[in-house]
Amino acid sequence: MLTGSRFVLAGIFVAVVSTTRPAGASGGMDHVSALLDGSTAALLVAALIFALAALTDALDGQLSRLWHVESRLGRIMDPLADKVLVLGGFVLLAGPTFTVFRGGGGGTYQLSGVDAWMVILMITREMLVTSIRGMYEGEGFDFSAAGMGKLKMIAQSVAIPAILAVVALVPAREGSLARPWVLGLAWGVTAITVASAWPYVWKAYLASTGRIKAGPPKTPRPEPKLGKSSDRVEIPATHVRTRSRRRPSAGSGQSQAPGTDPTPKRPKPSSRTRPK
Repeated sequence: MLTGSRFVLAGIFVAVVSTTRPAGASGGMDHVSALLDGSTAALLVAALIFALAALTDALDGQLSRLWHVESRLGRIMDPLADKVLVLGGFVLLAGPTFTVFRGGGGGTYQLSGVDAWMVILMITREMLVTSIRGMYEGEGFDFSAAGMGKLKMIAQSVAIPAILAVVALVPAREGSLARPWVLGLAWGVTAITVASAWPYVWKAYLASTGRIKAGPPKTPRPEPKLGKSSDRVEIPATHVRTRSRRRPSAGSGQSQAPGTDPTPKRPKPSSRTRPK
């Protein structure tokens, strides 16, 4: 449910950002006019939507660990929702919506501070780590998210709404006081994202050289089979211990019919079946 809501929030986020032109990207607009522009409210709403989607991701992880609930479909869809949200956000920040043209034919720059080569590095990192985890986890190795991977997700979840808020409230054009902030966020999150791939690459090297061994395969615990009645459990025949009937003794107190011998007599073999 939370994963599905994250897909919905990601779609709304992409729609809002892709159809909004920041006021700071247009020349000839002062700070007061930029704040009164409708794009400021739209970018702030987009930042809140992204933050809400990131909170659902954290809540989903906490509930999974608390309730010990994890499905194979969830292990596929949950990272996919994160990548759609995060990578989609960086693609938009590096897109033409945040492009500013310099005067006098001086080229362009990104108002968000996120360049195309940064997004290419992030996508390459995600493809590399996903391929490593898919291959080695299929062989029994544990490649769950490490500390650097969690730090990467936190940095990305903070950087995108922060850049949107700065661009919306303070036009981060070249020479402005807000420009170093967006550049620091963009470069910092790119460096953390690239560095977070190293633990997976190193662990894959150790696994390929045989320095670490794969763990035993996890087998699900067998559930008891219920019989016709809900309060009865079928027990396999191999686990049933049969009792031999004990012959009642003379002093056991059990009444017997008079004139009967409690000891069963064996039939005497007839002369016809006796070997000659």
